[in-house]
Amino acid sequence: MRVNVNSAASFSKENPITITNASDESGSLEMLQALLRSNGYTLISPSTIKNGQRLNKEIINSTTAPFTYVLTMDYYYYWDVFYYSFKYFAAVITDSRSGDIVMTFYFTGDKSVKAVLSGMVTEMNKVMN
Repeated sequence: MRVNVNSAASFSKENPITITNASDESGSLEMLQALLRSNGYTLISPSTIKNGQRLNKEIINSTTAPFTYVLTMDYYYYWDVFYYSFKYFAAVITDSRSGDIVMTFYFTGDKSVKAVLSGMVTEMNKVMN
């Protein structure tokens, strides 16, 4: 997995994360939520956005957003006999207040959804306070 970290950005586990992806058959959203919670991250639902703001590909008003980080994933998955696997996975964590991209993750290959998401959280743990 390739990981890029914005060294100028500040990060903390104490600041909540919202994940913009919807649930699908791969269970990626639910698995990532469980991994993040078990590693001490605070999650907040996208539905808590104030003043009718939307997350999907629109700019977020940073003064009213009740969270700091927005995590967006893009991936291609398939059923691999016993579990779902990724052929492609990309994720971006953005600071909603500054607009800075905090971290990016990119994977191509053939790994289980759990292995890729666990690897991403492990990389997050290395840089988050």
